[in-house]
Amino acid sequence: MWKEASKEMDRAGKIAKGYDASIDELNLISDQVYYHARSGNRSSLKKFISNWDANTSLLMDEISSRLSYDKLFMEVNLLNSELEAIRTPQDEARIEKFLKHPLLKKPRYGTSSHAELNFNYCKGIAFYLLGNYTDAFKCMDSALMIIKDNELLKAKREELLLRLKANLVLISIQLFELDQAEIYLDQLIAYKTADKTLNSYQLYMIYLMKLILLTTKKDFRAAINLINKQKSNSSNLFNTINDKSAMTQEQVYELFYTAACYMGVNRHKKAMGLLYDFISEEKNLTKRDAYTTARFFYLIVLIEINDDGLINSELRSLQRFLKSEKKL
Repeated sequence: MWKEASKEMDRAGKIAKGYDASIDELNLISDQVYYHARSGNRSSLKKFISNWDANTSLLMDEISSRLSYDKLFMEVNLLNSELEAIRTPQDEARIEKFLKHPLLKKPRYGTSSHAELNFNYCKGIAFYLLGNYTDAFKCMDSALMIIKDNELLKAKREELLLRLKANLVLISIQLFELDQAEIYLDQLIAYKTADKTLNSYQLYMIYLMKLILLTTKKDFRAAINLINKQKSNSSNLFNTINDKSAMTQEQVYELFYTAACYMGVNRHKKAMGLLYDFISEEKNLTKRDAYTTARFFYLIVLIEINDDGLINSELRSLQRFLKSEKKL
């Protein structure tokens, strides 16, 4: 019986390593303590005790590493939410400082696939924010390779897997590799989620990537057809702007690309309505980069329709805003 129990715990240990779940490994060690204490096998107990310090030290190092990369994951998501459009020298310095973090300059994730995933994702987002799309692509692709064949890790972080696939579409577009973007988009469309609660998120990301790709190709009429179809399947973008909850980064992308499509088919007033609603909502002042971009975008629309009265008024308002932001 004890021999079979020992085999079962060895098997559990291998699963825990594959899953990269350090808490499970801690529980497993506790189980092994009680097993060895009760087994009556003194030689096995002596061996277990002699290896104790080395094994627990390795586990604690891995837990510490994983938690450190988890913290970096949170920090890069905060950076990504705050720095969406315009980059000041101060913003760039902030991202450069993040990339100089010791855990990003020299990988220290050991055998933790969870930490290795965060390492590549964090660097990928930081490079993207700096406009270094080549290195951003390499990091995102490496992150995708880590998670896509690790079933246990994929089950735990499937939302990130979808985000990585969408990011590779977006970065390919930024690199003007549109055929490559189409390939990654097809992969995002073909992917079958295990967690069905993520289906709506996947469908939204597919819609958004299609919208960005069509706009980049200047196929504005196809993009408008896509927008109209999306309206019939989900909440209106106007409602998203006007509701009380903060807009996500994806929704901000949707706003700008939708406005660009309306301009592309000479429906400037529709574009104005979207941008004006966004600018007028006080909650959007917290998204400083997106808000500033929207103000410039709105001014461009006014110039396009030659509304001199509104142009002068908006120009003065924008100058005051930029001075208050110390960007002028």
